[in-house]
Amino acid sequence: MSDDNRTHQPTPRRRKEFRDRGEIAGSRELTAAATFAAAAIALVAAGPAAWRSLHAVTAAALGGDGRAAVLVHARTAFTVAVAPILVVGAAAALLAAMAQRGWPPVVRWPGFELSRVFGFSGLAGAWSPKAALARLGGAAAKTAAIAAALALVLARHLTAVATAADADAIAATARAAVLELAAVAIAVMLAVAAFDYLRARRALGKKMMMTPDEIRREHREQDGDPAVKARRRARMRELARRRVVAEAKRADVILVNPTHYAVALRYRAEDGGAPRVTAKGTDELAGRIREAARAAGVPVVSRPPLARALWKLVPEGREVPSALYHAVAEVLAYVYRLRRRGAGRPS
Repeated sequence: MSDDNRTHQPTPRRRKEFRDRGEIAGSRELTAAATFAAAAIALVAAGPAAWRSLHAVTAAALGGDGRAAVLVHARTAFTVAVAPILVVGAAAALLAAMAQRGWPPVVRWPGFELSRVFGFSGLAGAWSPKAALARLGGAAAKTAAIAAALALVLARHLTAVATAADADAIAATARAAVLELAAVAIAVMLAVAAFDYLRARRALGKKMMMTPDEIRREHREQDGDPAVKARRRARMRELARRRVVAEAKRADVILVNPTHYAVALRYRAEDGGAPRVTAKGTDELAGRIREAARAAGVPVVSRPPLARALWKLVPEGREVPSALYHAVAEVLAYVYRLRRRGAGRPS
């Protein structure tokens, strides 16, 4: 189907499918930039100690020390000079990959496919003229930017190097030039990486767009899934139970049968109407209504015929019919008398 028909944003399910297949927006340029920046910072931080270690190796070798002593100095120099750069660079690469692709990482164990073994899968897309030109253009732009920065930095510091009075001044100027060049290179690499990452996200977002037919098919699959329906029904039942329990706590009285039926009544004279059935239930739900009412101090009154009649005739939220006014009024009057006397809960 043509991409022109992909006008709908991807659903969470489609996003998950892409992630499960390992199709996640990412940029190798961003990982490379983060690795280079971290390694450069580690080199600057470990520079003095590394220089001292290398100087010790040179002194040991030229001073006629034994082979064992030279090896000890060499191992120390490697640990101080190289190990921090390797560790920090690897950590930066890992963190950059995690930031782009999320956690936990997607691990796939595909079955045997000849195209995977010989790398034919996606070969046309990877080596298409458009993709090749995009990669070539990005590499050329990055190289040109870094080369221009190198030329500017060298031009700025060349005069200082030429007029330096001694070796220490030359070394200080060279060190400043290298640091400035590294900072500019990091900035250029990060800018290119940000552009590349945004381009990858845009391309993936466009690829994940859905057609109206795909949206309808996904809805049919979800609505027709028995497990989804069962979870939806269970959730609706639980919400209904919570509402019934909440209404029971606000009722004036609970009429029971005494174990199989429970009906919550509430009467507000200022409303100008008859008492209302605010909640009702049978068996387990009736038990929950009774427990919630007792916990809230709502009277629970055993009137089996009236409880059964209200449960059968009156929907929740509706007023009591006139035929039951007298019986309901007697119960409410009984409850109000007990409240005025300060008696315990009726039963």
